[in-house]
Amino acid sequence: MGVNRFHYNLGNGTGAKRFYYADSYHVQHFKPRGPKRWFRNPRTVLIVVLVGSGAFITVYYGNLETVPYPKRKHFVLLSKQMERDW
Repeated sequence: MGVNRFHYNLGNGTGAKRFYYADSYHVQHFKPRGPKRWFRNPRTVLIVVLVGSGAFITVYYGNLETVPYPKRKHFVLLSKQMERDW
């Protein structure tokens, strides 16, 4: 009962190992290949959202300019120097 973990050499001389586990019905399940699903971990999602939001807010408020006459603010990504050089 429970989960049994096994590993064995493939025997082709490369030293590669295949890892799998068998459930209570003796069905072999292999570890998934490829990138890990980072969005399945709530802590990782929270960290990504907080860091992304902080970066967005910093860029937004760091690039607000006030137009002199109407005293309105607008978002500018390119500085006047970069506009001139463009």
